[in-house]
Amino acid sequence: MCTSVMLRSLDGQIIIGRNMDFATGLDPDVCFVPEGFSWSSIADPATTQVNTHSYVAAGQGDEKYVLVAEGVNDANFGGCELYFSDFASYGDPSDPRSEKRRLASSEFLGYCLGMCTSVQDLPDIIASTELVGIPDPYTKVVAPLHWIFADKTGACVVIESTVGSFKLYENPLGVMTNSPDFPWHMTNLRNYLSLKTEQQTAADWDGLALETFAQGFGVWGMPGDHNPTSRFIKTAFQKTHLEALKTGDEAVLGCFHLLDSVSIPKGVVILPSGNDEHTLYTSVMNLTDPSYFFTTYDNREIVRADVNQLASQHTTLTHVGKMIRPTTFSTF
Repeated sequence: MCTSVMLRSLDGQIIIGRNMDFATGLDPDVCFVPEGFSWSSIADPATTQVNTHSYVAAGQGDEKYVLVAEGVNDANFGGCELYFSDFASYGDPSDPRSEKRRLASSEFLGYCLGMCTSVQDLPDIIASTELVGIPDPYTKVVAPLHWIFADKTGACVVIESTVGSFKLYENPLGVMTNSPDFPWHMTNLRNYLSLKTEQQTAADWDGLALETFAQGFGVWGMPGDHNPTSRFIKTAFQKTHLEALKTGDEAVLGCFHLLDSVSIPKGVVILPSGNDEHTLYTSVMNLTDPSYFFTTYDNREIVRADVNQLASQHTTLTHVGKMIRPTTFSTF
């Protein structure tokens, strides 16, 4: 599963964050990936990709190869990948190679972070890239993914690869969860027009006066379960009615609060395999002052990694530290 949301503070700073909801197979580090880092896709080992931007992200890998789940780069551009089960569709890796760049779905986010200066770069990347279905070396599955990207201007888009299409959608809400596809979620918002922040007023039913008995009835009917459609509605409503955030720091904290409201505790979502799916970590990225913040399930202290500071200290792919027990980061 997973939820992502973008916020803008009154002083113009852009913040994007996500919950990483997963069961097994992830052991993420905070990674610094430098400008000039060269790597080869598992879909096309003979071709070398060279990053034009450095970035900080959560990921797994070694000194030659890394897969990331979300990140922010030195050009004030960031994004997140989220599961897109039953809807994601990719090319067959055994087909003859086309003229397009070939990437595994799990590599697309890292490629964009390493190459993009803004959301405006993404249409050209889509036009020149083919995603193919290859299991990644860590979860051992073909990751069914879609992506949310934003930049320092506040532009926000969703990219989805479905049967017969590789599409980019403008995302005026700055919210994304999982399946179904993004247009479906936007249409489904119309079912919740009655939600409001104001208290529900009294009603008269044929002379019978009915009054509310507690606060909060304005959002009666807002879903509170953990499925993707419910998390999309709850996050969209709360984000669009959130109290104005004056500064980037306030927006970072506001983003953590929003994501906390749709986080998943251990034990309440059990998969058919018997595995427990919960919110492993929550990350928030400031795209204006490129920084990466996170908390984990077992450690609620917010810690921070600064993109420019790490760039001044490292010139190679660096695993800055484990997310689960952070010890090498500054606190926020």
